[in-house]
Amino acid sequence: MTHWLSVSEIAGLLSITRQRVHQRVDDEHWRYRTFDGNGGKQKRFRIADLPEDVQQAYAASLEMTFEALRNELKPKSEAPVKYVIEGYKGYGSAQKVLKPEGELGESDRQIASLRAQVLQAYGALDMKVADFARAYTDGLIVTDIRARLIELSPRDATLSKSKLYEWLERFSQGGVIALARQHKDRGGAGASLTQEQKDRLEWLWLDPNKP
Repeated sequence: MTHWLSVSEIAGLLSITRQRVHQRVDDEHWRYRTFDGNGGKQKRFRIADLPEDVQQAYAASLEMTFEALRNELKPKSEAPVKYVIEGYKGYGSAQKVLKPEGELGESDRQIASLRAQVLQAYGALDMKVADFARAYTDGLIVTDIRARLIELSPRDATLSKSKLYEWLERFSQGGVIALARQHKDRGGAGASLTQEQKDRLEWLWLDPNKP
């Protein structure tokens, strides 16, 4: 079995025209991905996302029951191995070791103090994380603090949910001083991925046969 179907394949399963399939795609808002094929772009639809009548027709074409097909479409219980990329502070990754206080310069201490004031404002305002981050980035709140912070750390002109969560975690881990800049600004494109990391990314994300 395959997990992706084209418009022609769906039309054949339902014994309808391609035009009728396109009409259902628009009317019922079917989700799809676009792939290169047949000299141009081609829409393909993941079976697990298609309406039940299409799934039933596909099961019948394989001479299997609808229940058996649904079981095949369920995510497998075995999760893939999680690879932790250095510098990524996501689920399952190790906490970063914060720079010792003795290695902090005066500008780093000022940045830490200003970031702490931003967190204090977040605690005082009854706003969701996303709303607070957006209002800060748009210059609608804590404008004076933001202006002084940008002078010392231009990257702090914008604030995302993930950055705000990171600041909160660092503050809980080491107080105000933990909010200091943990690395120097650097130019260039940064470190390159290793070939192994590139291969992993291609296998996980760039294979058009994977959902």
